[in-house]
Amino acid sequence: MPSSLRTLNCEGCFNLTSLPALPSSLRTLNCGGCQSLTNLPALPSSLHTLDCNWCTSLTSLPALPPSLHTLNCVWCKSLTILPSLPSSLHTLNCRECGSHTILPALPSSLHTLNCGRCESLTSLPDLPSSLHTLDCNWCTSLTIIPALPPSLRTLNCNWCKSLPTLPTLPPSLRTLNCVWCNSLTILPALPSSLHTLDCRGCKSLTILPDLPSSLHTMNCGGCKSLPILLTLPSSLHTLSCVWCQSLPILPALPSSLHTLNCERCQSLTSFLALPSSLHTLDCNWCTSLTIIPALPSSLHRLYCGGCKSLTLLPTLPSSLHTLNCRGCERLTSLPALPSTLHTLDCRGCESLAVLPALPSSLCTLICDGINHG
Repeated sequence: MPSSLRTLNCEGCFNLTSLPALPSSLRTLNCGGCQSLTNLPALPSSLHTLDCNWCTSLTSLPALPPSLHTLNCVWCKSLTILPSLPSSLHTLNCRECGSHTILPALPSSLHTLNCGRCESLTSLPDLPSSLHTLDCNWCTSLTIIPALPPSLRTLNCNWCKSLPTLPTLPPSLRTLNCVWCNSLTILPALPSSLHTLDCRGCKSLTILPDLPSSLHTMNCGGCKSLPILLTLPSSLHTLSCVWCQSLPILPALPSSLHTLNCERCQSLTSFLALPSSLHTLDCNWCTSLTIIPALPSSLHRLYCGGCKSLTLLPTLPSSLHTLNCRGCERLTSLPALPSTLHTLDCRGCESLAVLPALPSSLCTLICDGINHG
C-alpha cells in the first residue's frame, strides 16, 4: 500500500481473509462486512476511525492506537473481548456483539456508548463524566446501570427485562426511553430538562413520578398496572397511553397538546375538555367510552373505531380531514360532515341507517356493513 494512503475502504469484500500491513499515514479504515476476515494487522498510530461492522469471523482486535476517535464493531459476533480503549476515543459502537460479557474501562473522553443487544452483558463499567448518549437497548441480562454522569442527555435502555431500577437521572437528561422494562416498578425523579419520556410496556409500573414542566412527549402505552396519570405539564405536545387498561380517567389536558392517543384504554369512560390546539384524537377501542366532549376547531383526525358504548358523536369541526368510526355498533346517526373531509370509514356501524350529505372533498368512503337504504 502507498505510504501516503489516508483512507482504506474495503467494505463488503466478503472473501477477503486478511489485510496487508497498513501505512503509518492511514486515518480511516472501513472493512465492514468482510465476513471472512479473522484478524486485522497492526493499526497505525495515526488512525482516527476504525469500522469493522459485520466482520462476523473476527475473533480479536489488535491494540488500538492512541489517536483513535471512533470504533464501530457492530455485529462482530465472534468478538468476545475488546482491547483497552485509548484515552482519545469519542464513540464506541459495539451493538449486537452477543459474546461480550464485559466491557473494558471507558476513557474519560467518551461521548457516545452503544452496546445495544449485547445480551450477555450483566453490568457496565463506570461511565465517564463526558458521556452524552448511552444506548443499552436489548441488554436483556443487564441487572444494573452504574451512576449516570451529569453530562448525559440521552438514555436508551429499552427491553432491559432484568433491570429492576434505574439510577438517579442527571439534570442534563433530555430523553429517557425504557420501553418494555418489565421488571421496573418505579421510575426515579425526572429532571427538569426532560423532553421525551417513553416507558411503553413497563407492565409493573404502578405510578409515574411528577412530570417536569419541560416535557414535550410522553408515551406510557401498555403500562397495564398504571391506575392514574398525575398532572400533565403545560408544555406537553404528545400523549400516548395506548392499552393502559386500568386507567379510568385522564387528567386535565394541557392547552399545548397536539396529539392524544388513548387507544384500547378499556376502562376509560369519558374525557375532560379537549384542548384547543389538538390535531389528532385516537380513542379507538375505548369500549367503555360513552361520550366524546366538544371537538376543538383545530382537529384534523378523529379515530373512535370500536367504541361500542358510544351512541353519538359531537359536532365535527370544519378542519377535520379524517373520521374513522368503524365498528361503533350503537351509533344511529352521524353529525354533518365538514367540507374538508377526505376520509370516512364507518364500516360495521350496524345501527347507522343513513349517511349525512357527503362533501365534495371526500376521497375515500368505506361504509360496508351498515344498514343504509
